[in-house]
Amino acid sequence: MNKKELLELKETINQLLKLGEEETSTKINKILKITKYSVILTSLIGIITCIICDISMNQKISWSLIVMISTLFANALIIPILTQKPKRINKIKYILSITIIPYLLLLSIILENKLVFTLGSSISIISLAIIWIIHYIGKKYLKTRKYLFMGITFILLTILKILIHLLTCIFIENIEQNNIVNNIETIGIIAISIICFIKDFYNKK
Repeated sequence: MNKKELLELKETINQLLKLGEEETSTKINKILKITKYSVILTSLIGIITCIICDISMNQKISWSLIVMISTLFANALIIPILTQKPKRINKIKYILSITIIPYLLLLSIILENKLVFTLGSSISIISLAIIWIIHYIGKKYLKTRKYLFMGITFILLTILKILIHLLTCIFIENIEQNNIVNNIETIGIIAISIICFIKDFYNKK
């Protein structure tokens, strides 16, 4: 084959590959759309069923409110995943950051339990801060130095675990503690992070 024929063949192969990718993308989009509408439909059926049961048993809307706001909150996080749009994970983090505190406040009011909001929001704020820190570290190091990223992530998760434990002890008096199990878990996570740092050091070297 001469140069012209080779170029024509290359162009034909590229076009076929492009068509294959478009076909695959269309099929994935269809599956995601069906799944998305199925999630919305089953959620609505679940909410309506709970409201009917609640009214028939209590002659008013009470516990079904918890189901309603929890389902809507879950859908707000799940539905963005069911798209092929870029930066959908970022969108989920933004939605979670904005909605988690109002969600916990509503739950606290419905359940008439302040602890749901005070303890829940404290843990949520710290957890979200850690998630965002991991996200930014991941953007910088995940592709180039994955073991360093993993090591830092494990350290941050250890800090999160300790902070959640301390907050729980502050907000809930006389809570039963299993310090041996907690210490073993913490040592285990730190050991994994050290292994990751050593691996990163040797890879860089």
